[in-house]
Amino acid sequence: MMRTYWDAHPDFETSSMLLAPTLEEHYRILKTYFDNDDKILDVGCGDGSFTQYIPNSYGVNHKTNLYRLRLDDYNTLHFSESVGNLNPEVIERLLAAPSINKVVFKDFLCTNRGMQVAYFNYRMDTLYSCVMPLLNKYGYWYMIKSFVPNRDRWKALLAKHNLEYFSYPEIKPVILVGLKGNLIGIKENHG
Repeated sequence: MMRTYWDAHPDFETSSMLLAPTLEEHYRILKTYFDNDDKILDVGCGDGSFTQYIPNSYGVNHKTNLYRLRLDDYNTLHFSESVGNLNPEVIERLLAAPSINKVVFKDFLCTNRGMQVAYFNYRMDTLYSCVMPLLNKYGYWYMIKSFVPNRDRWKALLAKHNLEYFSYPEIKPVILVGLKGNLIGIKENHG
């Protein structure tokens, strides 16, 4: 997928829809979705801040060849607003990997195929149209929980670059947690 200037701008390489007012609080909440025995591959790691807060993780970004990446060292995948930048073949390769038994997506639920948003070349329907069918195909059980994002940081970044904030009511910020084969281990203590 062609990356736009804004997709590649360092300011925008962290999550836009936070779970809390600050990145520190955001990661403290996000960390509750993981266990100490998770060996996490953070797909679309942006500025690498996830690995600073969640030490049992390794981040890869758009410069990493995900077709050649060895997945045997990981049992968990994490995506924070990154799956819409990946092509379906890469997503399937990651979800089908035998070593992967847990996935956590902090992304967007949008049933409007081909939905475009201002400034970014991001497929907003990827979770719905690609990920969820693949989770079903590969035997994951999953739950989806919507959340009300803290948009203050995002609005400040847009203002810094003289960009207007747009609201998209048909796009819902969600956390999707999936386990391959069973439901044991999915926690409901996320707030």
